[in-house]
Amino acid sequence: MIRNYGETLDAALARHVKVYVTSTLYRTDENHREIVDELNAYLKEWCNSNAQTFIDLNAKFSASGKLRQEFALKDGVHLNEAGYDTWAEMIRVSLKNRVQ
Repeated sequence: MIRNYGETLDAALARHVKVYVTSTLYRTDENHREIVDELNAYLKEWCNSNAQTFIDLNAKFSASGKLRQEFALKDGVHLNEAGYDTWAEMIRVSLKNRVQ
């Protein structure tokens, strides 16, 4: 799975596309936490190594490795409206900061 992300990111970079990568979110339960941590570590390192932007959504959306309920639908996986509004704001701030 991680290799697929890397291939996609490398292809974008080869075409001189500026890449903004957001972290993969946790769930409200602890299922798949290790996989999310591994993927996010890879994505962050890739961005750092290639001078691209990594936006750590979990810094705002998660606590103790779990997606906070206030941002999640009842399924514990998908974001609710407040979650998507917050995500959009984080991207806007990141774009603004990168341009400056």
